[in-house]
Amino acid sequence: MALRRLATVLKKTVREVDVAARYGGEEFAILLPSTGKLAALKLGEKLRQAVEKAGIGKEAKGEGDALTVSIGVASR
Repeated sequence: MALRRLATVLKKTVREVDVAARYGGEEFAILLPSTGKLAALKLGEKLRQAVEKAGIGKEAKGEGDALTVSIGVASR
């Protein structure tokens, strides 16, 4: 369920031209065509904040730990 909710957050946050895909077990990769390194870093922070705000993994009463993400950027 957490992976589905995370996928929904990613889909809502990235542009239509971007490609978000599950890569392995709990990893995702996002391809950002025609995007510079600084813009990619900004999107990474935007994604991190969106996941934090979504509160994925919290129990119904608001207790427990929420899902967090680690984000890295590679560019050419």
